[in-house]
Amino acid sequence: MSGVFLGGVIRLLMDPVVWGICLLLAFKTRSRGYAFRLALMLIVILSASIVLRITWIGEYTWQDFQQGLAAYLIVSSIVLLIFRHKPSLEQQLCTIVGTDLHRQIHAALTENEVLAGKRLNNLASTGYIFGFINAYLEAYPEYEPKSERMFKQILNGVLPNKLMAIFVSNYERYCIALDVERLKQEVEDFKLGVSIGASDAEKAQNYETPQNLELYLKGKKPITSPFLVALSKR
Repeated sequence: MSGVFLGGVIRLLMDPVVWGICLLLAFKTRSRGYAFRLALMLIVILSASIVLRITWIGEYTWQDFQQGLAAYLIVSSIVLLIFRHKPSLEQQLCTIVGTDLHRQIHAALTENEVLAGKRLNNLASTGYIFGFINAYLEAYPEYEPKSERMFKQILNGVLPNKLMAIFVSNYERYCIALDVERLKQEVEDFKLGVSIGASDAEKAQNYETPQNLELYLKGKKPITSPFLVALSKR
């Protein structure tokens, strides 16, 4: 590395404007991932430097670009170490809820994929999932305006695309069943699932491990809920 090249890099490293822009972008994007933040900083600073240099000097060489990339990569990396990624409270809540659901579903699918897969498509399971997630959202009413987005984020985090599709399809089935007398049992299954899911969510918020969805998917009797005993026999 030549002295001229190194000198250009050091000069850019000493530019307070570069540090100021990076610090501002890092602070504003704390809830985003590292790759996104780094790319954003490099694009913004390099673009600004190209425009300003062409405007003031009339040219921008390949060496200018290399020096800028090296310097701005160093500055961005240092700044991102200071302002590390901080998930939003919304993301943290989705992670907490999704982790409990994923653990139960994964355990059941691992033990008996055929049975668990079949039961996961039942209205009882969809009711449980709805009740579990909704109980958390009711406990944090400030997230109510974001409920649809959070439902989607949680479901896709548990089983990407698949669980969301099951949930939407079964909720539509439930809405239809409300007006069809012969589908009364499906309505009751869904409502029962909602109640059990809400109960398990309350336990989870009290640092107890929810298990009733896992047990239902495995075809086993629940540990605590007498209501799920009848449901697990179907």
